[in-house]
Amino acid sequence: MVHRIIVVTGVSGSGKTTTIKSLEDLGYFCVDNLPQEFFLKFLELAEQKNINVALGVDIRSQYKEGDFVKDLTSLKGRVEVLFLESQKEILVRRFAETRRKHPVRGVKSIQEGIEKELKWVEGLRLLATDIIDTSRINIHELRNLIQKKYGVDEAEEKKIKVQIISFSYRYGIPLEADILIDTRCLPNPHYVPQLQPLIGNNEKIKNFFKKEKEVKAFIEQYQKLFEMTLPLYEKEGRTYLTIAVGCTGGRHRSVYIASVLSEFFQRKGLDVQLSDRDSHRV
Repeated sequence: MVHRIIVVTGVSGSGKTTTIKSLEDLGYFCVDNLPQEFFLKFLELAEQKNINVALGVDIRSQYKEGDFVKDLTSLKGRVEVLFLESQKEILVRRFAETRRKHPVRGVKSIQEGIEKELKWVEGLRLLATDIIDTSRINIHELRNLIQKKYGVDEAEEKKIKVQIISFSYRYGIPLEADILIDTRCLPNPHYVPQLQPLIGNNEKIKNFFKKEKEVKAFIEQYQKLFEMTLPLYEKEGRTYLTIAVGCTGGRHRSVYIASVLSEFFQRKGLDVQLSDRDSHRV
C-alpha cells in the first residue's frame, strides 16, 4: 500500500478549500491552515502512522516569509506539493462575488492583498510537484480533476497518468498543459479539398499522414523523448502529466498526433485520457 503526504498550498481564492475537501472525500486525513509550529511535528506523526494525509498551508498559517520554503525544501522526496493558482483578475472577481476580504492582514484592498500573497508564494511554486491553474475551471471540474490525479486505487501500482489534449492555437493554449507540442510545422490536409472537412481520426486523414516522412520522423522523435523522460517524471514523484498538442485549426494534425501518442502511452500500460478540445469549432 502506497501512502502519500500532500501539502496543498498556493494563492487564496484559487480553490484550496475545495481541493482539501475533495482529498478528504478520497480518504485522506486532512488538516487545513496548520500553524507553523505544528507543521513539521504533524508530518513526522503522519509518517509514523503511515496514512494518507493532506495538509493545507498558506499565508493564514502565519509562516514568516521564506520559512515555509525552507521546511518544504528539507522534506523534498517525502511529500508532494500541490500548488494552486489563478489569474489576478479572476481572483479579484472571486473575492468580490463572495464578499470576503483578503486574508492578508493590514491591506487596504483585495488587489493589494493578492500582490503581497503572490510575493509570499513565489518560492513555494518552484517546489511544487503539481501545479493547477483554476482560472478557467469551476468547482465541479476542480473536484473531478483532484479525483483523477489523487484518487489512485491503493491496490494498483503507482503509475503516472497521462492526459492528452488536442487544440487549436486560435482559441489559446490549454492552461493545464505541462508539455506543449506544436504540429504546425507538419503537412496540412486542410489544403486538400476532399480532406478539409474531415477530422484527424478519420482513416483518410490517417492515410495522408502515414505517407509523409516528416510526420513519421516527428512522431518518432517525441516517442524517444517520452521514453527517456517518463521514468524521470515517475522518479520525481509526479502522478499526472498533461500534454497539449496544437495546430492551426485543431482539426487535423493535432488530433492525429494526439491519437498516435495516446496509443503509444497505452502500449506502455499507462492510464491515458484523450480529449479533443476544438475540432468541432468552425
